[in-house]
Parts: sequence; C-alpha cells; structure tokens
Amino acid sequence: MKKLTESELFLYLKRKHRLDLENRKNKKRIKKVQKKTPYNSNILNLLQDNLLLKKLKHKRFRNVNIPQNFSFIDNPIDTLQIIKQLATYTRLPIKIKGISINHFNVESIDLAAETILDLTVLEMEKEIKSHNRKFELKGQYPKDKHLKRFIRAIGIVKNLDIKHELLSKDEEKDLRIFKMRNSKFFQKDNIEQSDYKENTVADFVDHINSCLISNGRELKPEAKIKLADYTGEIISNVEDHTDINEWSVVGYLDNSGETHACEITIFNFGNTMSTTLRNLPKDHYTRKVISPYIELHNKSGWFSAEWNENDLLTLIALQGDISSKNTNEQMDRGQGTVEMIDFFQQMHKECINKGKSCAKMAILSGSTHILFDGHYSMSSVNGRNVIAFNKDNDLNQMPDKKYITNLGDKYFPGTIISIRFPLQDTQTQRA
Repeated sequence: MKKLTESELFLYLKRKHRLDLENRKNKKRIKKVQKKTPYNSNILNLLQDNLLLKKLKHKRFRNVNIPQNFSFIDNPIDTLQIIKQLATYTRLPIKIKGISINHFNVESIDLAAETILDLTVLEMEKEIKSHNRKFELKGQYPKDKHLKRFIRAIGIVKNLDIKHELLSKDEEKDLRIFKMRNSKFFQKDNIEQSDYKENTVADFVDHINSCLISNGRELKPEAKIKLADYTGEIISNVEDHTDINEWSVVGYLDNSGETHACEITIFNFGNTMSTTLRNLPKDHYTRKVISPYIELHNKSGWFSAEWNENDLLTLIALQGDISSKNTNEQMDRGQGTVEMIDFFQQMHKECINKGKSCAKMAILSGSTHILFDGHYSMSSVNGRNVIAFNKDNDLNQMPDKKYITNLGDKYFPGTIISIRFPLQDTQTQRA
C-alpha cells in the first residue's frame, strides 16, 4: 500500500470505520434472524402420519389416553398409534396449545414406549415454543404406585424437570437408571462423536453390571467385553446407515417391588433394517447372499399383506454375518444384533423360575415387529448363527406369524430394540 497523505488517510480511516459499523450491524441482523428461525423437528417429521393428518379433527387442546398395555414388546400397534398421533398434532393447520396425557388406566408400560412418548412430547414443546407460542402440558399418573414412580423417575416429569413431582433421594435409592441420547448430528468420523459413543457404551455396561450386583449377580470380565462390543456395534450400525445420527440407549430397574424387572432399550431414527439391505447395489456381496431367499419366498407365493419382502429382509438382517458393510465372506460385520440376541437368550435362561421365564425382547423396524420369548432360539447352521422362527430353524421356510408380525400402515422410522427381564435377589452369581 502506497504512503497516503493526511487527507487521504483520514478519508480511508473514515470509510473503514463506516464499513466496520455496517459489518457489525449485518452480523447482529443475521444473528437476530437466526434466533427467530423456528425449530423444525426431524423426529416429528419422521413420526407424523399423513393418513392420520387428513382424519384428525382440528382442536387446540388434545386429550391423549394411553392404552392399558403401553408396550412396544406386547402391544406395538396401539403404542405406535399413540406416538404417531402425538407427532401429527403439530402438523395440523390449527395451532395446538397443549395436551393432557392420561396414564390413569395403564396397567403395564415398557421402557421403550414411555421413553419415545416423552421424546415426542419434548420435541413438540421445543418446536411450538420456538414459534413463540405457549404450550400447556397436563397429565394423570397410573394408579399403580410402581408405574407412578416409573413416570416420575424417567418419564415426562423427569424430562421436563417438574420440581415438585420429582422423586426424593430416598425414593430413588432402589432405582438404577441409565439414559444417554445422541442428537448432536456429529459427522461420522468426528473424534468427539467417537469419544461420546465409547463413553456411552462403557457407562451402559457399568449400569447393567450395577443392576445385576444389586440383585446378587455380576458380569464376568469377558461378558463385560462382549456386552461393550455388541452395544458399540449396534450404535455404529446406526451411524453407518443413516444421515440422521439420532440414537438413545436407556436402562431402568426398580428394586422396590416384588419383581425386580430390568429394562433396556436402544433405538434410533432413520433407515430401517430392510431399507438398508434393499438399497444395496445388485452386485454387492451381501445382496447376492440375500437374493436367493427373496426369490424363493416370492416364487413360493408366500408374500402377502401379512408377510412381505421388508419383513423377510428385517429377519435376514438379524442373522450372523449379514451386514451391508460386508464385501466378502471373510468379513464378519453384522454381529451386534446376533450378540444382543445371545445376551437375551442367556438372560432368559437365568430368569427361568418353575419352568417359566418372563423375559422378553422385541425388535421393531419399519412395520416389522419381531418378538423373542425363548420359544425360538438362535443356533449355528452351517457355521452361521441363524434364528428363523420356525421349527426347523430354516430361512427357506415361512416363520411363525405369532412371532413376526407386519403392523400394516403402522410404521416406525428407524429401529427399536426393547428388552425386559426379571431379576431375583439370590446369592452372587456370575452372568
């Protein structure tokens, strides 16, 4: 820059000062606009039901009656209907002002159902308030004292931090609670995301071990490693198969009742199991592995409204060594869900009392619901872990419709794994 005269320097500094002022004003204006940009929930967008949108009456305040059995394990259709209905309220032309959630007649709740209900309500509140509108939330507790404590400990009361309804320290002493949610939409190769995932997995293993220790059991060191490995792989699968990096891992145990039921749920929003496999290129290794099953079921005339290609693909996704990441037979991705099933089967055996076990697990992905209660087990077939849900454990045969159900037009945009198993206070055992 050439040397300026006094007058030129004065004009230059004056102009620079004016530009600096304009830049600061522009930055403030941009920030102001950004602050006013309303929040649009990806979760509500995914959960909304367009068919329901046309049928719902336009009301500013909604009463939501939770069904007696509010469970993704035992009553997925009614449970999913309630959650999708809630999400759809925010998409009506009329502006909703509040909701009343009535749990009064509820007789059983599972952790996945209540957690996803609460997440939906929190997203509703966040979106509505971002439009500078008030949002009123009311509700009724269940009659059962243990279910009431459950709502206060991990439900909407806890999530909204309603001070006068929170449990006291004395009431919390018999509870074991774990809750981690990733909603930060990190890049998949982000180091911060990797650390967060590893910490989640480590803390989750500690939570499960704490639940067992409080009931006279304990995880062996090798069991801790296995639990950490497949929990981490399940989360990695979520991150690999969707652009919506939204997942939650939640655990709950109440040691105050007669039955100490430990509950676990891992869920994510985004691609379903069947979508991931369906989107594979025709020349992909895994596509070549699964195509013969699709062709056989199609040629046999088995596909119908109750059993379709998406249901079959979801079932195939549970089998050992099946993963969209496998490019040859030497690769062994696809073990996370297999190990989770194995974990459930071990817990099921541990929980057998007088010839029966109350342990249950369910996987819901898209419109496919798969129930595990110990009747069918995973076993090795030609070197691969297989669970086909039929008496011959053969994927070339139809599965038992009692255990694999198509929910019709009810659809969850992602995958839910839900596990419930009772623990009994016994002498210390190694799981």
